[in-house]
Amino acid sequence: MKTILITFLASLFFIKCERKSKTNESSESSNDTLLVKHEIEIDTTKNYYQKKQTDYFWILAQDTMGLQLNVNKSYGTTNNIWIGIHHEKPLNFTYVIKKINEAIPMILEDFDLNEMSAIYFKTPMYYPDLSWEIYEKYQPYFGEKEIRQHQLTDFLKTTTIDNQLNSLLTPFNKKVFSYSIEKLHKSKKENFQNYVEDYDLSEYPDFVFYGGGLYVQFKEK
Repeated sequence: MKTILITFLASLFFIKCERKSKTNESSESSNDTLLVKHEIEIDTTKNYYQKKQTDYFWILAQDTMGLQLNVNKSYGTTNNIWIGIHHEKPLNFTYVIKKINEAIPMILEDFDLNEMSAIYFKTPMYYPDLSWEIYEKYQPYFGEKEIRQHQLTDFLKTTTIDNQLNSLLTPFNKKVFSYSIEKLHKSKKENFQNYVEDYDLSEYPDFVFYGGGLYVQFKEK
């Protein structure tokens, strides 16, 4: 699984690709936001894993709103679609799930989400609502002990994140199989200032989960 995760992260962050100017479908809402897509041209001479990528993001008055969905298709015939979630500033997890749901009709124009195998989120530190739920459930579950990677799936299946994701996946006959966070550890909230400047730490509990991102794998129902 570690090999799969490393390959996944490498393809997300280190591939060299050029943007193709293919924009602009839209939908949206009372505040005049616009959902836009950009198809990425993949250099297949350098990337033997990733076959296709399209980015979806929201703009308001010509400014991006900070959330981007990278939908990717790898070589292979089944379970070859995965999604990367990108944003610089913290967002509530419930908000991100809502925006993914909003984008699904447009994504379905380009990808068969019945072949979706994983979503990669930012580390839980970037989701205040998820951080609070983890904090409140941690003590009854683990006491003073440190959580281990192999315990993470069972623990997160007790939180609302699992319900939200399974509701998202239901139309595609999928459910959550596992959660993983590379280099998982608890971090004091004060350390968050090293990653995001000018953010109100009062929105956070005393500690949060930190690591290399939250990787969620799916399986058939």
